[in-house]
Amino acid sequence: MSGMDCDAARDLLPLLAHDGPTGPERAAVEAHLRTCAECRAEADLLGLLRRHAVKAPPDLAARVLSAYGARARPWRPAARHYALAAATAGVLLLGSLVLRENALRPPVTAPDADVEPPAGLLQAYWPEDDALVAGIAPSLHELSVDELELLLAELDS
Repeated sequence: MSGMDCDAARDLLPLLAHDGPTGPERAAVEAHLRTCAECRAEADLLGLLRRHAVKAPPDLAARVLSAYGARARPWRPAARHYALAAATAGVLLLGSLVLRENALRPPVTAPDADVEPPAGLLQAYWPEDDALVAGIAPSLHELSVDELELLLAELDS
């Protein structure tokens, strides 16, 4: 028994038929073929096909290309037209749904300044608790270099 299994040998048989692997791979395949009748039969078949292969006429490629170019093509709209129509319909449908949903919602108003946030286990977010939302915090553009460095140091810690 050789050190090569049937699957590995069968993978190399087409290369062997075309004067493929050399050296240790070729020796391993040939050793396997001496011990395995199935692989030997497949190698014989590949060799037979190689010896009796029919060559294509030299002008075959040119004839196929000219026949392809000369054939009548039926009119078909391109697929991109269908894709564009489907995308347009989707955008219109989505837009109408968004507009309809917004029309049904009551307008959102800001809470009164004297209203207390609701109490309970889950403390709800209240806009006045955030200085940036309330409009009393400076933006990053208004901070000095020292203030920005202090802010970065706080974020790193």
